[in-house]
Amino acid sequence: FPVTISDKFDLKIVGRIGWKQGLPQTIEVLNDVNDGKLHEMYSECYAVIQPSIYEGFGLTLVEAIKHGKIVLCSDIPIFREVVGANAIFIDPLSMDAWIVALNQLESYKINIINLVSYSKRYSWEQSALQAIQAYSKILKNE
Repeated sequence: FPVTISDKFDLKIVGRIGWKQGLPQTIEVLNDVNDGKLHEMYSECYAVIQPSIYEGFGLTLVEAIKHGKIVLCSDIPIFREVVGANAIFIDPLSMDAWIVALNQLESYKINIINLVSYSKRYSWEQSALQAIQAYSKILKNE
């Protein structure tokens, strides 16, 4: 009787999903999680897994590394740009690669000091300032 990842960890999907067909009952889906609960979940989780083919930025990954968590994510350009070398990158179209990575989850090592230091490049204040600067630049060209 093989041990599966769901025997070792509670698996949760946080956020709305448009499909549930074929989703194992061992995976809990949590919609509309408030910021306090989300922070608690990041603090308590073992790892954050972000399989995605297309992504605008990758805020989930920034939040995960700010909490010093192992990150497994799709090997797509935006994720490499956002987290640098601070994640395990997996071919988003290879189910076999995801299975291998999940089965090796407990063997991954991270340097929490490096993660937290790297994550300091991102902040809400910095993002707001960049947005204001971009809008100002656009308005000056009118």
